[in-house]
Amino acid sequence: MDDSGVFTDPRNGITYKTVKISNRIWFAQNFNYNNQYSSWCYDDNPENAKIFGRLYNWESANSIAPKGWHLPSKNEWEALLDFFGGVGKQAFNNMSDKDFSGFNVLFSGIRTLNGDYYGLGSSSGFWSSTEDLNETAWGCFLDKDEKKAAMSSLHKNYGRSVRLVKDSPDPL
Repeated sequence: MDDSGVFTDPRNGITYKTVKISNRIWFAQNFNYNNQYSSWCYDDNPENAKIFGRLYNWESANSIAPKGWHLPSKNEWEALLDFFGGVGKQAFNNMSDKDFSGFNVLFSGIRTLNGDYYGLGSSSGFWSSTEDLNETAWGCFLDKDEKKAAMSSLHKNYGRSVRLVKDSPDPL
């Protein structure tokens, strides 16, 4: 891992820390771009977005990346998990240790289909660009209680966090 620097989104001026992990540059913070639809602040509190970023449904997550960045694919998330020790406890420990990984998991919770929020401080779900079935898509999920990092499929209208990856000439 390598501290790669920062990126400032020209659309709103928000600056994000980035980190180089293996051969990719990842956001080291959750994305916080208000696209005016299908994104939420945890508990509908704008102060939470300043700390934890926004939660997005899958369609919105696929359309918000600034030029030069993209929503990671399932393969990119799996490569990240493998780099940190594979699915399970080792990847969880390595990814959530910001001093070790630089990834800085924020445990920003999830928004359910009916608009309820859960998991702030104990879980984080991140969208991938990869669909699973008609109404579901893949993402990476970390749970503090279970000390586990894994891939999971979730209904596309749930709200999950977004981490972006810098575009690369050799996609996974």
